[in-house]
Amino acid sequence: MKEKGKRVGIFALVLLLLVCGGIYTAYRLHPEAFIRQDEIITRGEYAAILVRDIPLDTANTVKDPPSFPDIDDHWSEKNIEALIDAGILDPADYPDGFHPDDPITRAEIIKMLVRISGKDAEAKNTQGHSGYEDQDAINDDDKGYIIVGREDGIIGDTDDNRLHPNDPVTKGEADDLIDKAIPEKPVPTPTPPSKTPGTTTPSPTNPDDGQTTPTPTPPNQNQPTPVPTPTPSPTPSPSPGGGSGGGSHSYPNAQVRFELTETAHTDTEIQVMPVWKYMKSFSWSLTKTAVDGSQQPVELKDAVSGTLGLEGGTIKFTQEGQYTLTAAAKNARGKETVLSKQITVYPVINLNFELPETTHTDKSATLTFLPEKLYGHNIVWTAMKDGENVQPADILDGNLSNEGGTFVFKTKGEYALTAAVTDDTGRVFTHTGNTKVYPVVRFAFELPEASHTDTTLEVSTTLTEADGLTVVWSIIKNGEAAVLADELEGALTNDGGKIRFKDKGVYMLTGSITDETGRIFETSKTITIYPVGSIGFYVPEITHTDTTIRVESRFENLGDATIQWSLSKDGKEIALTDAVQGKLTNEGGSILFKEKGEYVLKAAFTDPAGRTYSYIAPVKVYPVPGILYTLPKTAHTDTIVNVIPDTSELNGLKVEWLCENGFGFQDFATYIDGTLDNSGGSIRFKHAGTYELIARITDETGRVFLFENGGRIEVLPVLSLSFELPESTHTDRTVDLRTRGNNNVLPVEWSLTKDGKPVEISDALEGTLNAYGGKIQFKDVGSYILTASMTDALGRVFSYSTSTTVYPIPSISLSVQQTWHAGEAGTVSVSGTDLENLTADWTIIQGDGGVQPYYIYSSGILTKTGGRLTFPSKGQYELILTMTDPTGRTFARSQSFTVYP
Repeated sequence: MKEKGKRVGIFALVLLLLVCGGIYTAYRLHPEAFIRQDEIITRGEYAAILVRDIPLDTANTVKDPPSFPDIDDHWSEKNIEALIDAGILDPADYPDGFHPDDPITRAEIIKMLVRISGKDAEAKNTQGHSGYEDQDAINDDDKGYIIVGREDGIIGDTDDNRLHPNDPVTKGEADDLIDKAIPEKPVPTPTPPSKTPGTTTPSPTNPDDGQTTPTPTPPNQNQPTPVPTPTPSPTPSPSPGGGSGGGSHSYPNAQVRFELTETAHTDTEIQVMPVWKYMKSFSWSLTKTAVDGSQQPVELKDAVSGTLGLEGGTIKFTQEGQYTLTAAAKNARGKETVLSKQITVYPVINLNFELPETTHTDKSATLTFLPEKLYGHNIVWTAMKDGENVQPADILDGNLSNEGGTFVFKTKGEYALTAAVTDDTGRVFTHTGNTKVYPVVRFAFELPEASHTDTTLEVSTTLTEADGLTVVWSIIKNGEAAVLADELEGALTNDGGKIRFKDKGVYMLTGSITDETGRIFETSKTITIYPVGSIGFYVPEITHTDTTIRVESRFENLGDATIQWSLSKDGKEIALTDAVQGKLTNEGGSILFKEKGEYVLKAAFTDPAGRTYSYIAPVKVYPVPGILYTLPKTAHTDTIVNVIPDTSELNGLKVEWLCENGFGFQDFATYIDGTLDNSGGSIRFKHAGTYELIARITDETGRVFLFENGGRIEVLPVLSLSFELPESTHTDRTVDLRTRGNNNVLPVEWSLTKDGKPVEISDALEGTLNAYGGKIQFKDVGSYILTASMTDALGRVFSYSTSTTVYPIPSISLSVQQTWHAGEAGTVSVSGTDLENLTADWTIIQGDGGVQPYYIYSSGILTKTGGRLTFPSKGQYELILTMTDPTGRTFARSQSFTVYP
């Protein structure tokens, strides 16, 4: 039993060695069969898979020496040589060796598969843009193959629109590419023919039709006849350098292909990706559709930013209009193929406007748009308040239209105001302005007009829209700033408080509130504080010539005496009745100083003992300044308004000018160009509207004087009007004229001059013109100036003129004798009318050939009146006369004839 067990063990060990050896041998012979789908594949492995899938016969393919030194004795050497023999692999692509164990790239695979499809010659004659974003990463020699491979579906779109041509490829991806290039079909069985001299491998026979399938010619002419591909179609083109023999060469027509969007805007970047085939030379050109419908050539550099070359490029049109982009390709014989694409370029509508970062419910904002910049479209206004959609009419006082408008926000909040315009392409242009609107703080408090130093006063405040804000209190005593704590007992807060003035005097108590924007809201009250228990009288230390002041007297032990009142001015005694209005008695009284100056008021009496008592008090009297000015009732936004004030009693005071537009005081610089000072000045109102100028003067005491005697001025906008005429046109062309400007309601009057003389429009034009323009056609030749004008409500005339030159339509007759003989001269004559300003260009077409200059096929001289020609060769000819007028418009006539031997 033990011996039998040993024999079984030995047998199992031998069997295991045989199985492992077989697997190892299979791996050494066909390692490509052991690659997983997600593993990177090498050149040698791919060659083996491709030879298997085509399939190709690898018998007798090994060469001595091998096509590449580095494949000698390589396991895939016969597969690589088979691909070379079949014209699928070109040794010229690998000048530094094949490196069979290096990963194969995506571009290498595509190149082989295009050759299998029979389009090697087409790929070598294909140039341009592959359509992938990593076009620059593709080698120049590979680009034609990539383009053809994409056209044939070998490769297609990718997630990132990049080919990654130089990246290594997995076996799974390689199989997918092979499947797209070599569809599964029954594999024909090659029938080995008899050997012939110079031939090492027979061509396969299609079992269906018995015809030999053509295969690519090997790149190396010294190699033996290539092993054919068993795929019946398509037939590969021979590789360069393959084959031999004579005969004429056929030059395929050049081909060009590119795509262009139908519409774009002046901010749109357009990528033009052309594909050229069998092209020897190329060019790009551009025309623009003129007002009269004609195509006018324009330089690419003048119309677009960016350049176009062999691989196209990225361009952006700089002006709106309708353009035609043309690519022209010539083959080796100079025969031209052209492809034109039309695109309409629309302008970018600029809706930019600015709202202040913050504003208040009493401040107006003005937005201004030029109608011609909207290109006939309407603005749709929308709004948001505190993150929610609202109607503009619900939040604004004022209107918004295509011209903008002046408005005030009704309530506080955070607002977003959006202007939107949808153009003819459906593109929506928007601009949003944001602002935070704060409420107007209302603040008030009351003080009596007078009090005494022993009286406690209760100050009560009224606050609205002041949540979270603090009232700051300040005080002025007798015209000079003072410290609140030095003058008052008690404290003041937002709610007011109880206070007592410590000393006599004229006080101005001010409460001010500063909101988050820094705007200050303040309220001031003036109070006169009298002393208590003093002997004498009290009079305010400062006053004005328009203010009645109270003189309070208090004397003890007066008895029956009468107080004697006297006055001095600037150190000199004057009569009291000459200087003041009013009367003073023992109890004092109310008086009004007639003139400015520094006064001393004196009261005196003598008691029964004969002793004289007196008391004096100084009073400084300030004048009331005055200013008179007048504004015109109307003006325009380009009118200079001269403000000439007549002032009095300024004495170094500064006049501050304010602007009011019905919505309250506005920022002067926002609405007015220019400055005003004490002498007035010259200004211009920027926006249409009704305005009032207010002069404000603050004197040394802090008293503010407002003057509103200038009247209101109504400011009208400056109207704009324009239109376009072509620089030149013809009597058979209709001009579609459209006016532009900010005229919505005024009529437009049209006038016309011809060669410097006025003419009736109806006599010179076909068609009619109105405020919006019209379609017209000039009847006669000449130089014209067309003028449009309109008159606004103030009688101001706005006009615009432009000129055009009208050319005739010439009558051209071409006469060519119908029978010609080679070597004999014949006559060509031209007749007609209006030919004097035309230039002539003569060309000839022979048979089915292209257009050539006439001297290519004939001898002789042709001018615009004709001439004599001699044709050396027989044939069918077409003589073409192209005459061009000064505008570049061409008129062609042609005549066909036969030249006999």
